[in-house]
Amino acid sequence: MLTFYCFIYSNMIITMIRDLDANNEDYTLKVRIIRLWNFTAWDNPQDIRGIGMILLDEEGDKIECNIEKPHNIKWQKVLEEYGSFYIKNPMLSVNQGTLKYVVGEKKLYFKYDTIVSKAKDFDGPMNSLNFVNYQTIMDNTVEQDFTFS
Repeated sequence: MLTFYCFIYSNMIITMIRDLDANNEDYTLKVRIIRLWNFTAWDNPQDIRGIGMILLDEEGDKIECNIEKPHNIKWQKVLEEYGSFYIKNPMLSVNQGTLKYVVGEKKLYFKYDTIVSKAKDFDGPMNSLNFVNYQTIMDNTVEQDFTFS
């Protein structure tokens, strides 16, 4: 059986989610996957078309990440919900989706040369919740462009 991830050396520089910049493609994230799901074909639930994730860094910032075919096949047995990972060289894009799972304009995608390895030293929160003021709910002024965060 092949292992589809490689180890990243300990002297790497970690980029925080808030510091991601589309002008720089050489960065490494250290994140926990706080949500993970599969996108399946509507007529065949066994046909996994992609993987969706919410990633959380050690500062508590989140970003949505997708892995589309054919790259999802490489990672679906490696990635796990609540697992901590180093992710090197994903592609940063603008989140133009109408359904947003986190607050923010950025989204990540895995590419053919994205590298993933387990992180045993993640020192961030297990989850991240964003709360709103009760009056904001009563006034119906809660932001409407994201699903949950």
